[in-house]
Amino acid sequence: MEPESVSDTAASLASAPQDRNEEDDELLREESPEMVDAQLVFTESPSYVTGGTMRDYQMCGLNWVISLYENGINGILADEMGLGKTLQRGPHLIVVPKSTLQNWKAEFNRWVPDLDVFLLHGDKERRAETFAEHLWRNNEDGNSSAGEAQSEEQAKIDSAELLTEEETKEKEELHGYGNMDLVKGDVEGKTPEEVKAYAKVFLKRYKELTDADRLESQIAKGEQKRTRRNEIQQLLDAKLGECKQDPQRHFYIPYGTGGSTAKGRVYTEDEDRFLLVQLARIGIGCDNVYDRIRQEVRLSPLFRFDWFIKSRNTGNSAALSDATQRFAMRLLAGYRPLAVQRRTLAPQYRGLATSQTTANSGELYDVVIIGGGPAGCALAAALGSLDALSRMRVALVDPGKLGEMRQWTPPADAYLPRTLQITSSNKRYLDKLGLWQWCFEDRVQAYNRAVVTDALGGGAVDLAAVPLPGRNDTAFMVETKNLVSGLLKALDHSSSCVDVVERARVTEIEAAPSMWPAVTLSNSRRLQARLIVGADGASSRVRKYAGIGTYGAEYAQYGLVATLCLDQLNSTAFQRFLPSGPVALLPFPGGFANLVWSLDSELVQLLKTAPEGIFADLINAAFRLTPAEMEYIYSLLRSGVDPDTIGAEIAWRLDVFARNNPDTNIKLPPRVAALSPRSRTSFPLRMRMVDTLVANRVALIGDAGHVMHPLAGQGLNMGLADVQCLAQVLEQAAASGEDLGSAAVLDRYNSQRYVRNLAMQGIVDKVWHVFGAHSGTVATLRSLAMNGLDRLPAIKSRMIHAFMQ
Repeated sequence: MEPESVSDTAASLASAPQDRNEEDDELLREESPEMVDAQLVFTESPSYVTGGTMRDYQMCGLNWVISLYENGINGILADEMGLGKTLQRGPHLIVVPKSTLQNWKAEFNRWVPDLDVFLLHGDKERRAETFAEHLWRNNEDGNSSAGEAQSEEQAKIDSAELLTEEETKEKEELHGYGNMDLVKGDVEGKTPEEVKAYAKVFLKRYKELTDADRLESQIAKGEQKRTRRNEIQQLLDAKLGECKQDPQRHFYIPYGTGGSTAKGRVYTEDEDRFLLVQLARIGIGCDNVYDRIRQEVRLSPLFRFDWFIKSRNTGNSAALSDATQRFAMRLLAGYRPLAVQRRTLAPQYRGLATSQTTANSGELYDVVIIGGGPAGCALAAALGSLDALSRMRVALVDPGKLGEMRQWTPPADAYLPRTLQITSSNKRYLDKLGLWQWCFEDRVQAYNRAVVTDALGGGAVDLAAVPLPGRNDTAFMVETKNLVSGLLKALDHSSSCVDVVERARVTEIEAAPSMWPAVTLSNSRRLQARLIVGADGASSRVRKYAGIGTYGAEYAQYGLVATLCLDQLNSTAFQRFLPSGPVALLPFPGGFANLVWSLDSELVQLLKTAPEGIFADLINAAFRLTPAEMEYIYSLLRSGVDPDTIGAEIAWRLDVFARNNPDTNIKLPPRVAALSPRSRTSFPLRMRMVDTLVANRVALIGDAGHVMHPLAGQGLNMGLADVQCLAQVLEQAAASGEDLGSAAVLDRYNSQRYVRNLAMQGIVDKVWHVFGAHSGTVATLRSLAMNGLDRLPAIKSRMIHAFMQ
């Protein structure tokens, strides 16, 4: 309903229980007495509010806000919960928690769809673009920013070149009803959503325009052009799909009379074949097909020394592409697949290096990564950041809520118990790709010293990295969520073609004869890929699909992790080997630490249910008391002795230890003062090896390809090394025009990583068995070795460097 004036609705408002009070009226008269009587008032829910009807008290609040707006007064309208929203003249800025941004926008779009609502979010450059697109463009106050923007636009108009006759003809031929991607490219200053909304209204009401017939004719021509392009695309895909080998090398071109050397031909048969394949791969309907073909020419080894074709500009490429399309139509004359005859054209898929597709193939991708953990997200972010792979389509699939993970906000007073150690080389790799910067770096702890002791034999080694020129052997502790969230943010801010598919479980993976493997998801989507990467953990479904065998051993232990609060700041890692299993204390900023304690299942349950104060005392005891004393304390826990009695027993024994060992503090961690509430959790420990890291169009990374004991903190580092290697192999393959999923490409990855992974798994497994032996002779020998190593700084430095690379 349209608003009425105050005089028309005075009677109805007089009887309303939520009338504007006299103080408001007096304030308005003082500010703008001439405008009070002209104020607009709504008596019913406005027509632009959709999805429901405003209630009386909401109407009263709306009228009060209108009165402030029309009189240029700032104000706050608060609801019963005390939540305020500041309203002011001009564009309205609403500050909300980052996690609720999308909810706010969704509410505005639901209730008031006509409002121009946008999110002011992102880095400095993105925020500047948002200001220019939404604020300065719509600023009606004539400020300097708007004037500058108008001046820049006018300068562009004044310096613009006139369209050629051919370009004018192309402009007059509109894109058609279904080519919204191209339409959006022609409309400057509007978001894709706005263009779609305008198009919907235009197509409904364009007959009201005086030149409706001319517009309808132009749209029809554009629709015919789009249909023709789709038909050519479908024909090319079908014809090239018949080639059983690489079409770029083996596709037969029936030139007819004169062959490829006929008079007037400029390009060779290899060049024609290359152009046809690239035209099909990129997509005829792609709005920048000419530039992309030109880029492919520059990257292809076929034209490495052919300066004639590499020097062609965009206009040459456009003419070349048009000629190639005409040539394709002549080549494919008479070839009409059933799908084309019935006018049921398959959708176009771009960014694929070959064109194997059928009507039931689903969505086509170059790479589909199954698993959104640290390794899977790192590979997706790495592929998305490499220029040579920017034209590839990549999908990251995970059953979890990756959107919420991306928006993760860390707690201010605690650290999460699931953490990762990252070596300096892997950190440099993430830095080089611009991925590390998206993590919360103030929550990352760097350290270059680790103290390892043996409880049975008394051996100790202080592994302090020696700074050397050009070498950094620092390790970094980071929360798992912090790393994954940062990688997802990097994906979100990149210009890559990586599609994140969240909350989707893999229900089936199958491979049809002479087709790429297809992944069916729980949301009914079907993804077909040249390469499937299994990053889905120790129970990898991708590995089972590929038929890759596994072998290994169960350690019959669990890893108990928790977040600790220390009595002082610390930047050193500590590890002690006990007969029950190793216990490690890993540093975090602000006096926090992460605990990783390997125990059998009975002890894990006992310690997980112990009172938090007793658990903190047990950690202090584990780094100081003898194995016999620890077994005695465990027996007290099993017997259900009163916690105060157990606490007093531990305190007495720790006091005796401190008096008897006054000079050993340098080898001991700071005392645990408290345990972060509800931070204890556990996971089974095992070792799993695979027969190979690759199979037919399948590659494994991370825990899908290797599982090991966490005592050396190398699990994720091996996964990140897999990511580096696979990304490099795929980058080289893309640059040389190879099929990313071919056996030759995947064998290069397997040959570089498989043996290295086996070697690291074997080393860690042997260390666990050596320190798990309870024999007095073995304990004495390993302690002698540790003490001897502690006196050889050069060997220690080499060993640290080997683990950090």
